[in-house]
Amino acid sequence: MDMLLEERAFDLCYSVGKKDEVCKLRNSTAKSTVFVDWQYGCNDVPIPSLVSLKDCGHDVIGAPWYNEKNCNAHIRTVRDNDMFGVMLTTWHTLKDHMHSVLSFAKKCGAKSFVWSEFSQPREETAALLRRVSFEGNTYADCGWSKEQIEI
Repeated sequence: MDMLLEERAFDLCYSVGKKDEVCKLRNSTAKSTVFVDWQYGCNDVPIPSLVSLKDCGHDVIGAPWYNEKNCNAHIRTVRDNDMFGVMLTTWHTLKDHMHSVLSFAKKCGAKSFVWSEFSQPREETAALLRRVSFEGNTYADCGWSKEQIEI
């Protein structure tokens, strides 16, 4: 979305759009397009780039990074402004930030499993991800080790 945000229009929001092109680009996008705004340095609510994108008539998804303040700001901005949703960005770093997925899910309202207090975060995260996998519900389908116990 950085091309649809005017360069330096908002503090801490990444944007590279040319002033004379931003409106044209936004208006040429089909109304059914969902805008996903990756903003990793924004920690204040509301995140202005998300609000700006919603104000032009599109559904908007906020996409934070693995920073608690950044995640909280995205969640609150989306909730308070009736936006489409949030999506945690993982890129190539999922294995290094696995516990952040669980923390983020809980911030969004996911409930802990009954056995969570007796398990390690890795097992709880694996169980959580198995439930959101649209490809199937085996460990292999979700990218987990084949040595884990099927439940």
